[in-house]
Amino acid sequence: MGFYSKGVIYPLVPKVIAWYDDVVMARGSAGTPLGELVNRLLEEGQEAVRDCLC
Repeated sequence: MGFYSKGVIYPLVPKVIAWYDDVVMARGSAGTPLGELVNRLLEEGQEAVRDCLC
């Protein structure tokens, strides 16, 4: 298993610090780090998705 980021395959996988069963992709839920990420993804679109995954 490896982790791909910015054109490089790394031998280590980042540690998962939280997981969520359901995520509502709706603006206005910025009271938590996940809500802030959802708002950012909706505002910035594909560019934000690429940044979050790297």
